[in-house]
Amino acid sequence: MKRYYMIERAKDAQVVGILVGTLGVADYLSTIDHLKSIIKKAGKKSYTFVMGKLNAAKLANFMEVDIYVLVACPENSLLDSSEFYRPVITPYEMEVACNQAREWTGEYITDFRDLLPGACSHIEFPDETFNSGETDISLVTGALRAAHLPKS
Repeated sequence: MKRYYMIERAKDAQVVGILVGTLGVADYLSTIDHLKSIIKKAGKKSYTFVMGKLNAAKLANFMEVDIYVLVACPENSLLDSSEFYRPVITPYEMEVACNQAREWTGEYITDFRDLLPGACSHIEFPDETFNSGETDISLVTGALRAAHLPKS
């Protein structure tokens, strides 16, 4: 349930930090581009940070960021972010938060390459007409939020 709570936090976030934790994994640039695309389609702003070893002091310098997405090798992507000031989630969790066509089923994808177009777990982002007027309630704050924002 803790991971689902992180997804709810990602749905509430307006500013997302994309943390590049590794440069040696294949397709990391494609994953960053994919994340930027789905974050923008969800009506959120993103910043990209390239860091070596993550620690709370480094991430605390960017207080305007509501949540971070860690792009790293699958073995290092799941980390306990309780020591950080903002949650750190995986690309899969960000995809669940931003893409209405992807639902939380309990299945978990740790390899971010499986989320890219053409991969086995890729789900297309819905067009603008998909539930465009629907709203939902944040399970974290209790506030109403738009489920999908049309392009401006």
